[in-house]
Amino acid sequence: NVVVSDYRLAEGETGFDVITAVQARFGSALPALLITGDTAPELLRCMTERGILVLHKPVTLDDLQACLEDLTRQAT
Repeated sequence: NVVVSDYRLAEGETGFDVITAVQARFGSALPALLITGDTAPELLRCMTERGILVLHKPVTLDDLQACLEDLTRQAT
């Protein structure tokens, strides 16, 4: 129901790449959450423009759970 990915992945792939691929397969309305330690304004702006929620590390379990609940609620 939700795509969750870290931003920096192995071999130069990014969480944005993963989210894009999964949404292409299952539909662009699929909610997405990107977890990152990166605070670059251009990254944040890019994700916001694409409707991808960003959480900054370290992420608490409570914050993650609240975001997932919000995203799944919005998707229904």
